[in-house]
Amino acid sequence: MICRGQACAVIGSIKPCAQTGVLTGAQGLWMKMRVCWRSAVPLLCVIGDAGVAFSGPGGITPADVSDPGVQDALRFAVSQYNKARKDMFASKVMNVVDAMKQVVAGSEYYFTVEMGRTSCRKGSVTDLELCPLHKVSRVRTCTFEVWSRPWVPDTRLTKKTCN
Repeated sequence: MICRGQACAVIGSIKPCAQTGVLTGAQGLWMKMRVCWRSAVPLLCVIGDAGVAFSGPGGITPADVSDPGVQDALRFAVSQYNKARKDMFASKVMNVVDAMKQVVAGSEYYFTVEMGRTSCRKGSVTDLELCPLHKVSRVRTCTFEVWSRPWVPDTRLTKKTCN
């Protein structure tokens, strides 16, 4: 492994990232992954202040929010979010801050969104986009992780956090 500054090039073998000593900015994410992966071609893992840019097989890449699969995953996350909340009014996405995708045994989607409370009661409408925001709506920033295997069909909300 060749390491200089905040970039590590993995050449020839899989090595634990924790051994490099340069992954402090994204240590938590990399400790989950445990290893820098390699393919037949040398792979470059670049660590930045804002996070990790990792492209290659199984890598996390930006997701196109206009893609139907991404929209389905986000709609599912919002549906599960609303089911879990003890509020008579539904919430909807006001803004998609970030959307990422990872192809695993299916697709894993990572969303950071701003949510707002609508004036529509839960179950009263099928399309939340038609619901106006409540006059006194507090914006909540939420992160959702959705795992989807559409051929089964199986979709799961694997993680949900909101402030």
